[in-house]
Amino acid sequence: MDMQILTDVDKKDGSTWLRFATTIDDWFWFPLPLELFEQENNCIVLSNQETSRFREARLRIGDIEFQLLHDDLFGNCIRTHNPQDVPALEQLANNVLASIKSKLGD
Repeated sequence: MDMQILTDVDKKDGSTWLRFATTIDDWFWFPLPLELFEQENNCIVLSNQETSRFREARLRIGDIEFQLLHDDLFGNCIRTHNPQDVPALEQLANNVLASIKSKLGD
């Protein structure tokens, strides 16, 4: 199973998107990374919204706040508006990927 984190910068608002470029990037898998952020990485869920077309959770770890969301174009991804938080969020996302790999048997 090929799993990696891809980083993109939105040229309109400057936000950074960390995409879960994996087999778990569709709508169905959204609860798994959310659960892993919370249970295995000590993130606090500040809010979690879901409609028939939209999923977004706002999380915090330490002083870093970020979004986990499902985007039709990017799939499941992390978004931050603070470029200085990107290295820590990349490490966090890679922790989640490692856990997913171990759970799914890759």
